[in-house]
Amino acid sequence: MSSDNLRRGETIETWRQRTGCAEHVDKSKPATIGVVMGAIDGVCETLAAEIKSLRAEISSLKARLVEIERKGVQFMGTHQRAMGYPRGAMTVLDGSTWAAVRDVAAGEIPGRSDGWQLAAKRGQDGRDAKGSR
Repeated sequence: MSSDNLRRGETIETWRQRTGCAEHVDKSKPATIGVVMGAIDGVCETLAAEIKSLRAEISSLKARLVEIERKGVQFMGTHQRAMGYPRGAMTVLDGSTWAAVRDVAAGEIPGRSDGWQLAAKRGQDGRDAKGSR
């Protein structure tokens, strides 16, 4: 990259000071094509680097999304205190269904740990069907 090009993160004012363009530019006259092209080249290089970085980040996020969608919900049955649970696991404790919002270590109890989120609260017991006829 030429030293006259705009550098990544550099403002036009900083570029003018660094290159001395502020001293040589007569603002009543148009800029030379070389100065304009140098600034455009610098902006293009900066944008190309940012686009490359964003593409890599998007690619990584797409791969994570594919893994999440492939895995789906994992129902683990009745909660076992001695068992750890992976993020996304679902379990039942005292009639309520809980979802692990992160990997949960053994001993972390749903409702008492920030690793769990209530998915479905236990309902009231229904009336005994006997004698209702």
